[in-house]
Amino acid sequence: MSSNLKSSELITLYITDKEPTKSIEIKECTFNNNKGSISGVIHYKFYATTNSASSNQNIYGLLVKDCKFKSNTGSSKGGAIGIEIMNVEPSNPIEIKGCIFDSNKAI
Repeated sequence: MSSNLKSSELITLYITDKEPTKSIEIKECTFNNNKGSISGVIHYKFYATTNSASSNQNIYGLLVKDCKFKSNTGSSKGGAIGIEIMNVEPSNPIEIKGCIFDSNKAI
């Protein structure tokens, strides 16, 4: 997946009630020259009032793997990825691995 949108975050994830029962995974994507109102590409906000209380090794709260982020701009929470956690921490891990970040900025 390659993108060149200029208006808002490409991916916005708001977890507001309880944790998902399946992984949220973004893999092998390329994001170039995107501009977002909060973060440049991905904005993940975990605002659940309860967590699942037990982690599952096969489920990710968010997994971003083997992606490339180049020259993306966000206005406050991150040039490429912005993560906010409020109320309770997620039980399942948030992992960013194997990614390349080049010239991203938050202004």
